[in-house]
Amino acid sequence: MDNMEVRALAERLGLRFDEELGLIFGQKEGYNLYITEASQQNQYSIYFSVSLAEGLDGKEVLRDWKDQAKSLLRVDANRYKITCLVKNAMTKNKAANYLEEALEASLNFLTERGFVNVCEQSGEQGQIDVYQVGNQALILSPASFQSLAASHSLDNQEYDNQSEHMVAGIVGAFLGSLIGLIVILLVAQMGYVSVAGGIVMGVCTIKGYELLGKKVSKKGLVISILLMIVMTFVAQQLDSAMELLKANKLGFEYLGEGFQYVNQAVFTNTDVPGQYWFNLALLYLFTAVGAFYMVRNTLFNQSQRYVTRKL
Repeated sequence: MDNMEVRALAERLGLRFDEELGLIFGQKEGYNLYITEASQQNQYSIYFSVSLAEGLDGKEVLRDWKDQAKSLLRVDANRYKITCLVKNAMTKNKAANYLEEALEASLNFLTERGFVNVCEQSGEQGQIDVYQVGNQALILSPASFQSLAASHSLDNQEYDNQSEHMVAGIVGAFLGSLIGLIVILLVAQMGYVSVAGGIVMGVCTIKGYELLGKKVSKKGLVISILLMIVMTFVAQQLDSAMELLKANKLGFEYLGEGFQYVNQAVFTNTDVPGQYWFNLALLYLFTAVGAFYMVRNTLFNQSQRYVTRKL
Protein backbone atom coordinates (compact mmCIF):
# COMPACT_ATOMS: atom_id res chain seq x y z
CA MET A 1 0.00 0.00 0.00
CA ASP A 2 1.17 3.53 -0.67
CA ASN A 3 1.28 6.24 2.01
CA MET A 4 -2.08 7.71 1.00
CA GLU A 5 -3.79 4.35 1.44
CA VAL A 6 -2.10 3.63 4.78
CA ARG A 7 -3.04 7.12 6.00
CA ALA A 8 -6.67 6.50 5.02
CA LEU A 9 -6.60 3.15 6.83
CA ALA A 10 -5.20 4.83 9.96
CA GLU A 11 -8.03 7.36 9.92
CA ARG A 12 -10.56 4.56 9.48
CA LEU A 13 -9.16 2.86 12.61
CA GLY A 14 -9.08 6.10 14.61
CA LEU A 15 -5.28 6.06 14.71
CA ARG A 16 -2.41 8.09 13.21
CA PHE A 17 0.05 7.46 10.41
CA ASP A 18 3.80 7.96 10.74
CA GLU A 19 5.32 8.62 7.33
CA GLU A 20 8.96 8.08 8.37
CA LEU A 21 8.47 4.50 9.53
CA GLY A 22 5.40 3.90 7.37
CA LEU A 23 3.33 2.55 10.26
CA ILE A 24 0.03 3.20 11.98
CA PHE A 25 0.11 4.02 15.70
CA GLY A 26 -1.82 5.54 18.56
CA GLN A 27 -3.81 4.68 21.65
CA LYS A 28 -7.18 2.94 21.84
CA GLU A 29 -9.11 1.86 24.93
CA GLY A 30 -6.11 2.96 27.01
CA TYR A 31 -3.63 0.73 25.14
CA ASN A 32 -0.73 2.01 23.08
CA LEU A 33 -0.20 0.10 19.87
CA TYR A 34 1.25 0.25 16.41
CA ILE A 35 0.52 -1.60 13.19
CA THR A 36 2.90 -2.54 10.38
CA GLU A 37 2.52 -4.32 7.07
CA ALA A 38 3.68 -7.93 7.42
CA SER A 39 6.04 -9.77 5.06
CA GLN A 40 3.20 -11.05 2.88
CA GLN A 41 1.15 -8.74 0.69
CA ASN A 42 -2.18 -7.58 2.19
CA GLN A 43 -1.26 -8.69 5.69
CA TYR A 44 -0.68 -6.75 8.92
CA SER A 45 0.85 -7.19 12.36
CA ILE A 46 -0.49 -5.42 15.48
CA TYR A 47 1.85 -4.71 18.39
CA PHE A 48 0.91 -4.10 22.04
CA SER A 49 2.88 -3.95 25.28
CA VAL A 50 0.74 -5.26 28.13
CA SER A 51 0.80 -7.15 31.40
CA LEU A 52 -1.53 -8.96 33.78
CA ALA A 53 -1.46 -8.39 37.53
CA GLU A 54 -1.16 -12.15 38.11
CA GLY A 55 1.37 -12.57 35.33
CA LEU A 56 1.07 -13.58 31.71
CA ASP A 57 0.57 -17.35 31.49
CA GLY A 58 1.93 -17.57 27.96
CA LYS A 59 0.41 -20.40 25.98
CA GLU A 60 -3.10 -20.51 27.47
CA VAL A 61 -3.68 -16.75 27.39
CA LEU A 62 -2.24 -16.38 23.91
CA ARG A 63 -4.36 -19.27 22.66
CA ASP A 64 -7.49 -17.64 24.10
CA TRP A 65 -6.48 -14.32 22.54
CA LYS A 66 -6.04 -15.89 19.09
CA ASP A 67 -9.47 -17.54 19.35
CA GLN A 68 -11.18 -14.16 19.72
CA ALA A 69 -11.37 -13.67 15.94
CA LYS A 70 -10.93 -15.81 12.83
CA SER A 71 -8.86 -12.98 11.37
CA LEU A 72 -6.17 -13.51 14.04
CA LEU A 73 -3.64 -15.92 12.57
CA ARG A 74 -1.15 -15.98 15.46
CA VAL A 75 -0.45 -14.20 18.76
CA ASP A 76 3.11 -14.25 20.13
CA ALA A 77 4.67 -12.77 23.26
CA ASN A 78 8.20 -11.57 23.96
CA ARG A 79 8.13 -10.47 27.59
CA TYR A 80 5.58 -7.63 27.55
CA LYS A 81 5.59 -7.14 23.77
CA ILE A 82 2.69 -8.85 22.01
CA THR A 83 2.61 -9.41 18.24
CA CYS A 84 -0.73 -10.24 16.63
CA LEU A 85 -0.37 -11.50 13.07
CA VAL A 86 -3.52 -10.84 11.08
CA LYS A 87 -4.76 -13.19 8.38
CA ASN A 88 -3.65 -12.21 4.88
CA ALA A 89 -6.19 -11.49 2.15
CA MET A 90 -6.51 -11.42 -1.62
CA THR A 91 -7.42 -7.73 -1.74
CA LYS A 92 -6.45 -4.56 0.13
CA ASN A 93 -10.03 -3.95 1.22
CA LYS A 94 -10.40 -7.47 2.63
CA ALA A 95 -7.06 -7.12 4.44
CA ALA A 96 -8.26 -3.85 6.00
CA ASN A 97 -11.47 -5.58 7.15
CA TYR A 98 -9.45 -8.40 8.72
CA LEU A 99 -7.24 -5.84 10.47
CA GLU A 100 -10.21 -3.91 11.82
CA GLU A 101 -11.82 -7.10 13.12
CA ALA A 102 -8.60 -8.37 14.71
CA LEU A 103 -7.91 -5.00 16.36
CA GLU A 104 -11.40 -4.74 17.84
CA ALA A 105 -11.31 -8.34 19.10
CA SER A 106 -7.87 -7.80 20.65
CA LEU A 107 -8.90 -4.60 22.44
CA ASN A 108 -12.04 -6.29 23.80
CA PHE A 109 -9.94 -9.21 25.04
CA LEU A 110 -7.41 -6.92 26.74
CA THR A 111 -10.14 -4.96 28.48
CA GLU A 112 -12.14 -7.99 29.61
CA ARG A 113 -9.08 -9.82 30.95
CA GLY A 114 -7.80 -6.77 32.80
CA PHE A 115 -4.53 -6.26 30.95
CA VAL A 116 -2.65 -3.05 31.70
CA ASN A 117 -0.63 -0.89 29.33
CA VAL A 118 3.10 -1.13 30.20
CA CYS A 119 6.57 -0.28 28.91
CA GLU A 120 7.96 -3.16 26.85
CA GLN A 121 11.41 -2.75 28.43
CA SER A 122 10.68 -2.29 32.12
CA GLY A 123 7.07 -3.44 32.50
CA GLU A 124 6.23 -0.24 34.38
CA GLN A 125 2.87 1.47 34.06
CA GLY A 126 2.26 5.20 33.79
CA GLN A 127 3.04 7.41 30.83
CA ILE A 128 3.61 5.12 27.87
CA ASP A 129 4.07 6.15 24.23
CA VAL A 130 5.30 4.79 20.91
CA TYR A 131 8.89 5.84 20.16
CA GLN A 132 11.38 5.36 17.37
CA VAL A 133 14.90 4.21 18.23
CA GLY A 134 16.90 3.72 15.05
CA ASN A 135 14.72 1.86 12.58
CA GLN A 136 12.59 0.27 15.31
CA ALA A 137 9.25 1.26 16.81
CA LEU A 138 9.04 0.59 20.55
CA ILE A 139 6.35 1.06 23.20
CA LEU A 140 8.18 2.69 26.09
CA SER A 141 8.08 4.86 29.17
CA PRO A 142 10.01 8.16 28.99
CA ALA A 143 12.72 6.75 31.28
CA SER A 144 13.23 3.64 29.15
CA PHE A 145 13.34 5.75 26.01
CA GLN A 146 16.04 8.01 27.46
CA SER A 147 18.09 4.98 28.47
CA LEU A 148 17.75 3.28 25.08
CA ALA A 149 18.43 6.52 23.20
CA ALA A 150 21.67 7.03 25.14
CA SER A 151 22.77 3.44 24.47
CA HIS A 152 21.82 3.80 20.81
CA SER A 153 23.89 6.99 20.55
CA LEU A 154 26.96 5.17 21.89
CA ASP A 155 26.42 2.34 19.40
CA ASN A 156 26.25 4.87 16.56
CA GLN A 157 29.46 6.55 17.71
CA GLU A 158 31.17 3.17 17.70
CA TYR A 159 29.77 2.48 14.22
CA ASP A 160 30.94 5.86 12.91
CA ASN A 161 34.42 5.40 14.33
CA GLN A 162 35.02 2.05 12.66
CA SER A 163 36.40 1.98 9.13
CA GLU A 164 34.80 0.21 6.20
CA HIS A 165 37.04 -2.74 5.27
CA MET A 166 36.40 -2.83 1.54
CA VAL A 167 38.55 -5.87 0.69
CA ALA A 168 36.98 -7.93 3.47
CA GLY A 169 33.57 -6.62 2.40
CA ILE A 170 34.14 -7.79 -1.18
CA VAL A 171 35.10 -11.24 0.14
CA GLY A 172 31.93 -11.29 2.25
CA ALA A 173 29.80 -10.16 -0.68
CA PHE A 174 31.35 -12.85 -2.88
CA LEU A 175 30.66 -15.57 -0.29
CA GLY A 176 27.11 -14.30 0.10
CA SER A 177 26.57 -14.25 -3.66
CA LEU A 178 27.72 -17.89 -3.79
CA ILE A 179 24.79 -18.77 -1.52
CA GLY A 180 22.49 -16.89 -3.87
CA LEU A 181 24.02 -18.71 -6.87
CA ILE A 182 23.42 -22.11 -5.26
CA VAL A 183 19.77 -21.26 -4.50
CA ILE A 184 19.20 -20.01 -8.07
CA LEU A 185 20.75 -23.23 -9.43
CA LEU A 186 18.67 -25.48 -7.19
CA VAL A 187 15.46 -23.73 -8.21
CA ALA A 188 16.47 -23.76 -11.89
CA GLN A 189 17.23 -27.48 -11.81
CA MET A 190 13.65 -28.04 -10.67
CA GLY A 191 12.51 -26.30 -13.83
CA TYR A 192 11.63 -22.91 -12.34
CA VAL A 193 12.86 -19.35 -12.30
CA SER A 194 11.81 -17.87 -8.97
CA VAL A 195 11.97 -14.48 -7.30
CA ALA A 196 13.12 -16.35 -4.16
CA GLY A 197 16.56 -16.89 -5.71
CA GLY A 198 16.84 -13.19 -6.50
CA ILE A 199 15.89 -12.22 -2.96
CA VAL A 200 18.44 -14.65 -1.49
CA MET A 201 21.08 -13.27 -3.88
CA GLY A 202 20.29 -9.69 -2.83
CA VAL A 203 20.11 -10.36 0.89
CA CYS A 204 23.16 -12.62 1.17
CA THR A 205 25.43 -10.48 -1.03
CA ILE A 206 24.80 -7.22 0.83
CA LYS A 207 24.72 -8.88 4.24
CA GLY A 208 27.96 -10.66 3.41
CA TYR A 209 29.58 -7.33 2.58
CA GLU A 210 28.30 -5.79 5.80
CA LEU A 211 29.37 -8.68 8.03
CA LEU A 212 32.98 -8.73 6.88
CA GLY A 213 33.27 -5.10 5.81
CA LYS A 214 31.81 -3.91 9.15
CA LYS A 215 29.68 -1.24 7.42
CA VAL A 216 28.09 -0.62 4.02
CA SER A 217 28.72 2.61 2.14
CA LYS A 218 27.17 3.54 -1.19
CA LYS A 219 30.38 2.31 -2.80
CA GLY A 220 29.88 -1.00 -1.00
CA LEU A 221 26.33 -1.21 -2.36
CA VAL A 222 27.58 -0.60 -5.91
CA ILE A 223 30.20 -3.35 -5.51
CA SER A 224 27.56 -5.72 -4.15
CA ILE A 225 25.20 -4.98 -7.06
CA LEU A 226 27.99 -5.59 -9.61
CA LEU A 227 28.73 -8.92 -7.93
CA MET A 228 25.03 -9.85 -8.11
CA ILE A 229 25.01 -9.11 -11.84
CA VAL A 230 28.10 -11.25 -12.47
CA MET A 231 27.05 -14.16 -10.22
CA THR A 232 23.53 -14.23 -11.65
CA PHE A 233 25.07 -14.61 -15.12
CA VAL A 234 27.38 -17.37 -13.82
CA ALA A 235 24.35 -19.16 -12.34
CA GLN A 236 22.60 -19.03 -15.71
CA GLN A 237 25.72 -20.37 -17.46
CA LEU A 238 26.10 -23.22 -14.98
CA ASP A 239 22.42 -24.14 -15.29
CA SER A 240 22.72 -24.18 -19.09
CA ALA A 241 25.86 -26.32 -18.87
CA MET A 242 24.10 -28.79 -16.56
CA GLU A 243 21.15 -29.00 -18.95
CA LEU A 244 23.59 -29.64 -21.79
CA LEU A 245 25.14 -32.52 -19.85
CA LYS A 246 21.71 -34.02 -19.18
CA ALA A 247 20.74 -33.77 -22.84
CA ASN A 248 23.93 -35.58 -23.87
CA LYS A 249 23.77 -38.06 -20.96
CA LEU A 250 27.15 -36.98 -19.63
CA GLY A 251 28.34 -37.02 -16.02
CA PHE A 252 29.15 -33.96 -13.93
CA GLU A 253 32.85 -34.54 -14.45
CA TYR A 254 32.26 -32.80 -17.80
CA LEU A 255 30.72 -29.72 -16.17
CA GLY A 256 33.83 -27.60 -16.80
CA GLU A 257 33.80 -28.41 -20.49
CA GLY A 258 30.06 -27.83 -20.67
CA PHE A 259 30.46 -24.46 -18.96
CA GLN A 260 33.22 -23.49 -21.39
CA TYR A 261 31.09 -24.56 -24.37
CA VAL A 262 28.08 -22.51 -23.17
CA ASN A 263 30.26 -19.43 -22.61
CA GLN A 264 31.77 -19.72 -26.06
CA ALA A 265 28.32 -20.10 -27.63
CA VAL A 266 26.93 -17.09 -25.78
CA PHE A 267 29.88 -14.76 -26.39
CA THR A 268 30.03 -15.64 -30.09
CA ASN A 269 26.21 -15.76 -30.34
CA THR A 270 26.22 -19.17 -32.04
CA ASP A 271 23.71 -21.96 -31.42
CA VAL A 272 22.05 -20.05 -28.57
CA PRO A 273 18.31 -20.82 -28.37
CA GLY A 274 15.86 -17.97 -27.80
CA GLN A 275 14.76 -19.63 -24.55
CA TYR A 276 18.22 -18.95 -23.12
CA TRP A 277 17.84 -15.19 -23.49
CA PHE A 278 14.31 -15.31 -22.12
CA ASN A 279 15.43 -17.26 -19.03
CA LEU A 280 18.40 -14.92 -18.52
CA ALA A 281 16.17 -11.84 -18.75
CA LEU A 282 13.67 -13.40 -16.31
CA LEU A 283 16.47 -14.33 -13.92
CA TYR A 284 17.85 -10.78 -13.99
CA LEU A 285 14.36 -9.40 -13.43
CA PHE A 286 13.85 -11.52 -10.33
CA THR A 287 17.36 -10.74 -9.07
CA ALA A 288 16.63 -7.03 -9.58
CA VAL A 289 13.54 -7.44 -7.37
CA GLY A 290 15.64 -9.01 -4.62
CA ALA A 291 18.41 -6.46 -5.02
CA PHE A 292 15.96 -3.54 -4.96
CA TYR A 293 14.33 -4.91 -1.79
CA MET A 294 17.67 -5.25 0.00
CA VAL A 295 19.20 -1.98 -1.27
CA ARG A 296 16.06 -0.09 -0.28
CA ASN A 297 16.09 -1.64 3.20
CA THR A 298 19.80 -0.91 3.62
CA LEU A 299 19.41 2.73 2.61
CA PHE A 300 16.34 3.08 4.82
CA ASN A 301 18.14 1.60 7.83
CA GLN A 302 21.07 3.95 7.28
CA SER A 303 18.77 6.97 6.98
CA GLN A 304 17.04 6.05 10.25
CA ARG A 305 20.15 4.91 12.15
CA TYR A 306 20.55 8.14 14.12
CA VAL A 307 16.85 8.87 14.74
CA THR A 308 15.44 8.74 18.27
CA ARG A 309 12.06 10.38 18.79
CA LYS A 310 8.57 10.10 20.16
CA LEU A 311 5.98 9.43 17.47
